[in-house]
Amino acid sequence: MRTNKHIALLLAGGKGCRMHQHDPKQFMEIEGKPLISYTMAAFEKHEGIDAIYVVCDQMWEEKVKQIAQQEGIRKFCGCFPSGETSMQSLYNGIMGLETKGYSNQDLVLTHDSVRPLISANVISQNLETCQRYGNAITGIQSNEAYMVSSDRLHSEGLIERDKLFRAQTPQTFRMEDLLPILKERKQEELQRTQSLYTLMAEWGNMPLHIAQGDNYNFKVTVPADVEMVQAVISWRKAQKE
Repeated sequence: MRTNKHIALLLAGGKGCRMHQHDPKQFMEIEGKPLISYTMAAFEKHEGIDAIYVVCDQMWEEKVKQIAQQEGIRKFCGCFPSGETSMQSLYNGIMGLETKGYSNQDLVLTHDSVRPLISANVISQNLETCQRYGNAITGIQSNEAYMVSSDRLHSEGLIERDKLFRAQTPQTFRMEDLLPILKERKQEELQRTQSLYTLMAEWGNMPLHIAQGDNYNFKVTVPADVEMVQAVISWRKAQKE
C-alpha cells in the first residue's frame, strides 16, 4: 500500500485570446459541458489519483466549484489563484500545495486543463514512469519531417524526426524536486520559461524521462481544435450507445 499522494494540478488560468471569444476556452461548452469538466472527469475516474486542484483566475473559482459539484468530481479539493503567465500559475499552484501540507514524496501531475481528451493510459504511464525513474514528461514521437528556418521563408536544413518528441502534459514530479527549483528561480526567469519541462530541463540537474502520450491528448488552442474535440466526444458517445 502506497503512502504518498498523487495530485492532479490543472492549469486553467489562460485567457484564450486565440479563440476570439469572451470566455476563456477552458470554460466554453462542448456537447453541453464546459471543456474543463472533461479534463477533471478523466482524473476523477483514474484510481491512481487522490486529489484534484485547479489553478484559475479568482473570478472563475466559483464556476470551477460549481462544475465540480455538478459533474460529481469528488476528488476536487480547491483552487489556487493563477498568475500572469502559465509558469507563474504553476508556481502559485505548487506553493499552494505546500501550504496544504503535501509532503516531499507526493507526486504532482501538472496538466493543461484544455487537454480534455487525456486517457487513463496516459495518466497511468505518468505515474508508473515517475515512480520508477523520479519524473515523467508526456511525449509523443514525431511522424512529420521538420525544416529549420531562421527567416520563416527558406529551409536551411532538417532535423531527424526519429530524435524528436512533442512534449505534452501531464508533466509529473515529486514535490521535493519541484519546490527547490521553483523557489530558487527569480520571477523574471519564470516569466521567460515556456513550460515546466523547459524549466526542469534547464535547472533541474536530472535526467528527464518520457512517458508515452497520444494524439488525442492535444491542446485546444484555436477554433479548429474545438471541432476536433467535438468530433471525438460525439464519436465516443456513439460507441457507447
